[in-house]
Amino acid sequence: MGTIKMGKQIIAICGKGGVGKTSFSSLLGRSLIDYGIRPILFVDADPVMGLTFAIGEHNSQTLSDVRDELIISARATHKAQTEHIVDQIDYLVLKTLVEREHYSLLAMGHSSEKGCFCPANSLLRNAID
Repeated sequence: MGTIKMGKQIIAICGKGGVGKTSFSSLLGRSLIDYGIRPILFVDADPVMGLTFAIGEHNSQTLSDVRDELIISARATHKAQTEHIVDQIDYLVLKTLVEREHYSLLAMGHSSEKGCFCPANSLLRNAID
């Protein structure tokens, strides 16, 4: 079957924990790809990265990894070098994008720091935009 041309569609799956969001999302994505609707951008906003593993990826770098790397670099540099780090953000975010023939994946991941995932979530939101 050939590729079906459609406008950009956004499908968000949400609900309580343990109801099957990850399973449904991965199966829906596979069905859309098999039907010829591609490319698909999977966005895994779960810190445990269940969707990443459910679609068979073992993402080595996530947006949280990028954020942690930038924080470490910023703490270790002088103020003049901070601008260089800021310039690297777009490159590093794109480096986390897994691109395959029929789909791409952007995973939030989890921070090595304890606490809220809000900063990583914000980075994910901005990366999607």
